[in-house]
Amino acid sequence: MRQFILLSLIGITLAGCSNQENDMDISSLQSSEKKLNKTTSEQSEVMGTPIYRFYGGGVGHYYTYYYNDGINAGYTPEGILGYNWLGASGGERVITRWYNRKNGDRLLTITPEELNGDIYATSNASGSILYHTMNTNGAWIQEGEMGQSWSSGSSSSLGTSTAIYRYYNASKKRHFFTNNIYEMGPGTNGYVYESIAFYLGN
Repeated sequence: MRQFILLSLIGITLAGCSNQENDMDISSLQSSEKKLNKTTSEQSEVMGTPIYRFYGGGVGHYYTYYYNDGINAGYTPEGILGYNWLGASGGERVITRWYNRKNGDRLLTITPEELNGDIYATSNASGSILYHTMNTNGAWIQEGEMGQSWSSGSSSSLGTSTAIYRYYNASKKRHFFTNNIYEMGPGTNGYVYESIAFYLGN
C-alpha cells in the first residue's frame, strides 16, 4: 500500500513538472508571437506594401502590390520597385495608377492633374470599378491608388527613400519606372528620361 501511495505521489509530481514545461513553452511561444506581431506592426507603419514590377512582353510593364495579379496574367516578375508609405504621418502624395484605354500604356503618378483633359474615367480610392466619366474622348482610366510616396531623403530604422525614375518611349507609347538610374541611364532603346516620378522605401 505504501509503495502504491509513493508511486502515485511520484506520478503526480512528474505530471505537474510536465504541465509546467508545457505552460512555459506556451507562454514562450505567445511572447515570441507578440514580438513578431510588434515588429510586423512597426514595419507596416513605415515600410508599407511592396510594389512589384512585371514585364508582359508586348503589353509593356505592369506595376501592382498584388503579386498574384502579375503571375496570373502570365507576366514575368522583375522584382520590387519599392515600398509605399503607410505611416500615420510623414508620407507625401498618393500614387495613382492609370491605364490608357487607347494604347495599353500604364502610368504611375503623384500628379494626376498632368492628365487633365485626357482622363476618361476615375475610380474611387479603393480602386473599385466605380468609374466617374470625365471626358468621353479621354484615354486614361484610373485603376486605383498605390499608397503614399515617401518624402525625398526620408529614412527610418526600416529603410530609406529611393527615387523612382520615369521614362517614356514615344514610338511604343509606353512608360517605364525603375529604382535604378543605371538600368536606363539618360535613356536607351527608344526610352527618354522624363523625371523622378516619386520616392519609395527600399
